[in-house]
Amino acid sequence: MKKNYSQTWKRVCLAISLVAGILPAQAQILFDNGPVVNRTGTGFGGADESVLYTTTFGMGTIGFGHQSNLFNRVADDFTSTDCAWRIDSIVFFSYQTGSSTTSTFTGVNFRVWDSIPDAVGSNVVYGDTTTNRMTRSVFAGAYRITETTTGNNTRPIMRNVCTTPGLLVTAGTFWIDWATTGSLASGPWANPRVPFNQAVTGNGRQRIGSVWNNALDGGTGTPAQGFPFIIYGTVITGPSASAGPDLSVCLSGTTLIGDSPTGTGGNGTLTYSWLPSATLTNATTGNPTAAPTANTTYIVTVEDTLGCIAMDSMMVSVNQPTTSSLSASACNAYVSPAGNTYTSSGTYMDTLTNSIGCDSIITINLTINSPTTAAVTQTVCDSYTAPSGAVYTASGTYMDTIPNMVGCDSVITIGLTVNSMTTALIAPTVCDSFTAPSGAVYTASGTYMDTVANMAGCDSVITIQLVVNTANVGVTMSGVQLTADAIGATYQWVNCDSGYAIVAGASSQSFFPTADGNYAVIVTENACTDTSACTLVLGTGVRGNDFASVVSVYPNPNAGVVTVDLGGDYTNILITITDVNGRVVYAAEAHHQNLLTIDTDMASGVYFLNIMADGNNAVKRLIRE
Repeated sequence: MKKNYSQTWKRVCLAISLVAGILPAQAQILFDNGPVVNRTGTGFGGADESVLYTTTFGMGTIGFGHQSNLFNRVADDFTSTDCAWRIDSIVFFSYQTGSSTTSTFTGVNFRVWDSIPDAVGSNVVYGDTTTNRMTRSVFAGAYRITETTTGNNTRPIMRNVCTTPGLLVTAGTFWIDWATTGSLASGPWANPRVPFNQAVTGNGRQRIGSVWNNALDGGTGTPAQGFPFIIYGTVITGPSASAGPDLSVCLSGTTLIGDSPTGTGGNGTLTYSWLPSATLTNATTGNPTAAPTANTTYIVTVEDTLGCIAMDSMMVSVNQPTTSSLSASACNAYVSPAGNTYTSSGTYMDTLTNSIGCDSIITINLTINSPTTAAVTQTVCDSYTAPSGAVYTASGTYMDTIPNMVGCDSVITIGLTVNSMTTALIAPTVCDSFTAPSGAVYTASGTYMDTVANMAGCDSVITIQLVVNTANVGVTMSGVQLTADAIGATYQWVNCDSGYAIVAGASSQSFFPTADGNYAVIVTENACTDTSACTLVLGTGVRGNDFASVVSVYPNPNAGVVTVDLGGDYTNILITITDVNGRVVYAAEAHHQNLLTIDTDMASGVYFLNIMADGNNAVKRLIRE
């Protein structure tokens, strides 16, 4: 299976004159171990600030000593994943307490290690502890402060720029240790990195005299702090490798492997190395010939003149000739995989090329079968689906073909009679509900489809355009007054306690019983007649005739405004006005009143003023001019 390998390097190069003409001159930031600041524009004079979290996290170390004259140093690591870096310069950050924004630094020396400085097995790959490599030192635009000293300008941070002539590093992790000299007595101090809102900033180290330790914060003892530095230079790109696609060959066959081209890019002339080499004609060319005897994965390594390498792999599968057997049944004749035709049952040998180009010998155990015939007679409604899936809609004789039990044609003669469905339309108007011919019951108006069997046994589809009428038998009770909810209907009030006996003269929409009891109304509406539920009425005799005799209504006749004098104060009062057909045309409630004014816009005519007050009832004839 094909696999790509990432680029790698064999060695660290400190100075390689060979690359002088092939590396680009434009430097870029290769690695930034910042940040240096965590507040922008909040410092003295609008400068940035590098804040130590003395309050938030209880941190205590503002800067780490790395005085060259005291043999004190700080160190931190960086990682390159590219083929190589040509490093042009490194910027270190430091301060001396009490300096101005004019730098007081006089020198920086540093070393590059292939592992942790001074650890067993670590090696210095560049630099020393004596050479001053600082070319300039300028104010970094930020001050080192604590959370409680924002705006303080006693610790201006400087950018110390150091050149690195001839420094070339490969892919991997490296460490830098450095020391600084300055003209002031303070420090010099290396300010740690300041990731936002956390006390852990890295894995830096500090050497005091000759002893290295983790750069721990003095206030919290947190894991090591990191130190900011910036590496500038150019990325050197290595070669790419392509071993080509996976291939397959037959046993004893050969194949050319590798892509076109197998290697690209890199620096200078590319060289090739293939593994395993035993079955290759030449393991050091881009496109060798392979003659494997078993499945083999070949790995190519492409290397340029700088030692940058790239790797890729591909697989050559070795396929053996194959044999197999099959049992086949056919109708009349059989065409083998190789294209041979057989018309008799028997055992045959067939040879063809398999999917990988090798011989495949097949033993065929063959059975030749014959077709069959049959006849059926069918009577159906509308359409008939034959065994093959064909659909017929007319009577006739049809030939249909399906596979028989042995997989050959079975030819069926179909004598077909097709009967038709029928349709009808009815439009009944009923009360309450309608039972359709199929037995379905409908209680609402609408169009319904109903299906029954016709005389031929097929569907008879009946469209029912149904109108269902009902009589509204709701009753509203107000005091001892009963009012039918139906408007514009025919009414007849009955006494439920007397076997639903008709109440003489009670044929209006509203009804005032003269005696306590259960009453109902028979409503005829929309050509339907129904009876309401019985309603219990109590209190018809309370202050009855006395109340009616003291109530007065004036003026009567009136022009729309009348006054009702109840003859005394009542708590709950209900006034309704009905026309001669019993329809309520006005209703109002009042409380704690003895004199009421009614203003209506009724048409001229005769009306009945119905008054209920604390269980007392009175009806007055009212004339509207």
